[in-house]
Amino acid sequence: MMDEIVVLAGENPADIMMRKIIEHKDEHNIDNLESYSYETYNKLELDLSDLTDNFMDRRVFKPFKFVFENIDSVSEEKPYLPMFITETLSNYYFQQDPKINKEVIQASKISGIENESVTQFLDNMYQKIDIYENFMPVMGKNIPSPITNQALFYYKFSLVDSAFIDNQWSYQLTFRPKRKQEMAFVGDMWVSDTTFAVRRISMQLVSKDVNVNFMEKLSVFQEFQQVKGTIWALKKDKLIINFISTEKAPGVIGRKTASFKDFQFNDAKINDFLNRKEEIEVQKK
Repeated sequence: MMDEIVVLAGENPADIMMRKIIEHKDEHNIDNLESYSYETYNKLELDLSDLTDNFMDRRVFKPFKFVFENIDSVSEEKPYLPMFITETLSNYYFQQDPKINKEVIQASKISGIENESVTQFLDNMYQKIDIYENFMPVMGKNIPSPITNQALFYYKFSLVDSAFIDNQWSYQLTFRPKRKQEMAFVGDMWVSDTTFAVRRISMQLVSKDVNVNFMEKLSVFQEFQQVKGTIWALKKDKLIINFISTEKAPGVIGRKTASFKDFQFNDAKINDFLNRKEEIEVQKK
């Protein structure tokens, strides 16, 4: 029997949650610990894509014709041919004060073609995507993190879903650049309830939107695990870069994957490496 109902729009619930995430993010960053160590497995792969008949029919490839007949056409949108793979198993040590980080390589393996062109692509694959940093260097550009302190200036967020993940209630938020052609990511992330820690994040950059040379698309997937109190550390890290192909040459897809386990905190082993100058060491067997 009411004559009139007035509905006033409130604040976007996703923005409220983002303020909480930004407020608490330093509590979850593992680099705030005094010291830690972990075991990590890294794999870096370069694949050829967009292979034309003219390219595959070159005389130099005649003895390897069977290779092109076994191109992977199942696991990707485009068929690709693995060209170079390197794998490394290592232990990583970090100390906050004085700040020291060292890596001890336990084992490594390299397979495939290695030349100047491959080295150039490999250099581009060493992109450190740290969402806890306000800005992340990507192919010579500084891209704002989705959880940068100014995230609400660069991104538009939406709260789209919720579910239990590892027995913890979590929320899914999507994000996209707030303004057209803004240098920012497009993607989504799952955030733990109460602690407001990022559990996993998936995001992309598309070259036509951000004008990054030599790159068609960059994709990032990261999954975090709770390792000590409020601290969350990377569990899985995956980076894929689709490099732009030309009429005379095939495209190149770079893939970097890493997994992390066996976290230790305030471990005596860290002190054993404090007086060594090398940041990267190869263990002798």
